Parts: sequence; structure tokens; C-alpha cells
Amino acid sequence: MMQRSAVARPLLMVGLGSALLYASYLVWVSFGYLNMASDAVSWALVLMSFFIFLRASRPAPDTGQDSVLRYSTVIAPASVAFTVFLVTLPSAYSGTYAVTAVSVAASAAVIAAWTAKKQQAGFASLMALVVLFSWLHLSQTGQFQTDEIFLDYYASHLALRGIDPYTANIAQSLVVQHVPLADLTPLLSGGFFSGMDYPALSFLVMLPFDIVHADAGVVPLTFFLVSLVLVYMVAWKREGAWAGALAVAMILMDFGLVSLASNGDMDTVWVFFLLLSEILMARSTLASGVSYGLSVAAKQIPLLVAPFMLVYLVRQRGWRSAAIFALSSVLSFMAIDLPYIAASPASFLSEVARPETGALIWIGQGPSLISFTGIYLLSKGYFTMLMAVLEALLAILYAVDFRRLALSFPVFPILVMFFNYRLLFNYLAFWPMLLVPVIFLWERPGGASKGTRQRVLRVARYAAVAVAVAAVCTFPAFHVHDSGARIVSVELLHGPGGNVSEMVVTVEGPGSQGLHFRSFGPGFISYPNGILWRDAYERNTTSGSVYVLEPWPGQGGIAASSVRVVNGYSTSESIFARVGN
Repeated sequence: MMQRSAVARPLLMVGLGSALLYASYLVWVSFGYLNMASDAVSWALVLMSFFIFLRASRPAPDTGQDSVLRYSTVIAPASVAFTVFLVTLPSAYSGTYAVTAVSVAASAAVIAAWTAKKQQAGFASLMALVVLFSWLHLSQTGQFQTDEIFLDYYASHLALRGIDPYTANIAQSLVVQHVPLADLTPLLSGGFFSGMDYPALSFLVMLPFDIVHADAGVVPLTFFLVSLVLVYMVAWKREGAWAGALAVAMILMDFGLVSLASNGDMDTVWVFFLLLSEILMARSTLASGVSYGLSVAAKQIPLLVAPFMLVYLVRQRGWRSAAIFALSSVLSFMAIDLPYIAASPASFLSEVARPETGALIWIGQGPSLISFTGIYLLSKGYFTMLMAVLEALLAILYAVDFRRLALSFPVFPILVMFFNYRLLFNYLAFWPMLLVPVIFLWERPGGASKGTRQRVLRVARYAAVAVAVAAVCTFPAFHVHDSGARIVSVELLHGPGGNVSEMVVTVEGPGSQGLHFRSFGPGFISYPNGILWRDAYERNTTSGSVYVLEPWPGQGGIAASSVRVVNGYSTSESIFARVGN
């Protein structure tokens, strides 16, 4: 058993990094797409959290109780400040977010006195508050708050009836179930995505709940709560109940995790199986591989850590262990997905590749917003290239400096996904949770640890320089040049209550026909896709097209002040116009 300060320090760093990560989301969602200063702050907070997580994964000399209490005195007031900020957000559910914030603040403050003897009670209280928050959230929002959970739930219906979800037409079910189309994923070609673009376990986990007609929202929440319990058990068995309570409290410094889980985010499924794989790695490479394969069978995102896990096994346990892990992963994945692959290989492969290859609308808080808000147009290939370069670079650095980076790999996807053209917060939020079991259970390579700080900073500099060089050198090659189409006028028509009821957009030049539209406004982001507009009427002229547009249903009243940038798009066009001052 390690000295308490040596255990508490990395956990408190995880808490600090998690708070910064969530702060990046809050800054983005509060100030909107069009405030470039706040966008830059959001990006800086993501990168700061990444380097804090990187440092948390490295061993450090015992710095004593004062160091631990110093971290605690930063985290607890920060929690209270976040609580106040959350309550002020213009959201119908902002009051319930305070339940999570207060619970984390209280836990951080109580556990800071880590010589106490009643940490089990602290953990029980924390979990009770998480469940209370989740119940409040579910009771207000209902079971379908993301298109993914709805599509998964409907796919489980089809699977029960022997119908292949990868070849079925799910679009009609969206209308039947009265899902607000504004909450779905728009396509650049028009309409909304309504296929099954995740591996089969994403909907097969729904079957037991579907059979008993349980609320679909229980599924992601259940996996999340069980994952928290696993983290607690890992830390408790290694260092005592105080460590388990501290680990869970620091994970929940990202207050958005509970909101995601109770809002229907199905990422909790793959997170659970990857977390289980990390825990099993200490005991059985075979069992760890099986669980990892199941995580990939739920979603493609865990593939990002595959190179690092294989390098770790080769360096620590040899090629045989790496081969066992890889083979067991493939077999467990195929055990779930082979029936659907065999039934229609082309349909399965095209659907699961769609998140990166499909014509999905661009959204998110990452640097890609430079392009989809009209500042400087870049192709999707630019951001895909950056992700590939980073993944390869980090894999090389991991192998070269393995002794110091051995336990750091769970946070590498934060840096890789940062450049995704659709950077949603759930792509980042769960990786700190996945770092904790690795810190506690995985074997550190032997050898001296001199110069740790300098070497980590050197690695960071190499990575930053490599990405900057790749980004700058390829920037012009991926620039999307003006095709000649342009928006020449935008007129907002007001209906009852003073809200915008119609928008008339005049477009001239080649490529002016067949466009679809959305708009962005300043301030709080109520709809990450932007405000979506549908054609009420399109008239072609000798010089272009005139579009009479109305808002898609389910977006509430639209004030004229919320329409500042209009984006006309298709699979081959993206044009912009600014409205007002």
C-alpha cells in the first residue's frame, strides 16, 4: 500500500483536469459558436486538461500532506463556483445540475480530510446524490434525448423480430415515435441520419430492457453507475475506502458525466467494457481481450487505444500476450457482430464507417468550427488527416518513451479526438475515468525515473511541433475554394409573438440549387446543430435560387437576434452570410 499523499496527488490531478475539461464545454456552450475568444479559451482548457491528465499518470515523489490539501483547497471552491455558474445558465434543467455540483463540492471538501475513518459513508452519500440527480433529470427529460439511444432502442425491436437493423429503413420510426427532428443528426445531402452506424452490441444491450418494457434511459445510466462502483472497488481494494471515495469524487469533478448518462448517452456502454478490460488486464490477458472486444462491439471509439494496449503488452509481457489479447478481442467482437456481417457485409461496413465517411453535418467545440462557421473553409479530410497524424505520432512516442508514458495512453484519445470534425463533448468526457484503474492496477516498467518532468515536457513539445508542422504545411491543400455560389440577401419574416416564422434567402451563382440551411447566433447554444431550416418553397431564377424557409419543428421560438450567420450547405457546397450587425 502506497503512502496516502502519493495516491491522492494523481487522483486530485484527475479531478482538476476533469473540472477543466467540463469548463471547456461550459465556455463553448455558454458563449456560442461565433465568439472566437471564448472558442480559443475552450480549446486551451481542453489542452490544459490533457497535459494535467498526462502528468497524473506519471509517478511523482511523495510531497506530503500539504500538497494534497493544497489541491483540495483549489478543487472544493471551484466546485462551489461551478455550482453557482450552472444555476445561472439559461436551461430548463440548470437547477438539477446543482445537485451534482454540490455533491462533488461536498465530497471534495470532506475527503480532503483524508485521515477520517468514515469514507464509506461519504461514497454512499455521493452515489445517492448521483442517483437523485439522475432520477430528477430522467423525470424531466424523458427517455429519448439523443438520436443514438432512440435508434439503438428501435434496432433492438427489429432484432427481436429477426430483422437486420443494418438493412432496415428506420426513418419512418422517427415520425411514429414523435422524435423531434431538430434533435437528430442532419445530413449534408438533406434530411436526417436514421441508420444504424454502430456495431451490434450498441443495440443488443437494449434487449433485456426492451423485453420487460423498461425505460430506455435506464440502460446508459445503469452502465455508468456500475462503472463508478468498479472504480471505487479498484481503489478501495488497493488503497482503502478513502481512495475509492476520492477517485469517484474526482471523476465527478466533470459534472457533465452524470448529465450525459441520464440524458441517454450510450457511450457509457463501451466505457464500461473498456474499464472492465483495464481491470482484468492485471489478472488475465485473455479475459481483458474479451472485454476489450466487447467495448469495440458497442462503439468504434475504443479502437483509438488499441495500438497502445498492444505496445504495452509487447513491452511488459511479450508477443505471446499481445497475440492472445488481439485474438480474444477479435473473437469476442465477431461473436457479437458476425451474424450481421454475414447477412450483409456491404451494409454493415458502410454503416459502421459512416461516422467518418458519411456526409454528416459538422458540429462541435473543436477547431473544425473555424470551417463550419465560415471563417476559413477546410475539407473534412484536413481534420481526418490531423487525427491520423496524431494517432501515429503518439503511438511512436509511446513506444519510444514507454518507461515514462506506459500508463498515459487512456488520455491520448482526448488529443486525437480534439481534431474531429464533429467534436462532441461525450467524445472527451469519459477518458479520465478510464485513467484511474490503469494508475492503480497496471504494472509500471522498471528502471530509473530521473528527469520525468523534463521528458514529459519534451514529449509534449515534440507532439505540438509535429502537429503544428503538419497543420501549417497542409493547410492550403485542404482549403475549399469558392465555387461561385453566394448568398446575396437574407430576409427574416416575423410571426405572432415577434419570433421569426420564415427566412427568405436569395442565392446566386453556380451550385445555388438544392441547398439546405441552418443558422448560428450569439450566446448560449441551445441546439448544437444550429437552428435548422426546411424548404417551404424554392424558386429557381436565371441567376440562382430563392429559398423560402421555415424552422424545423421542436426548436421553440426563434428570436431575430439568434440569427446572425446563415449557412447554406450540400455535399459539395458550403456558403455563408452574416445577418445584421
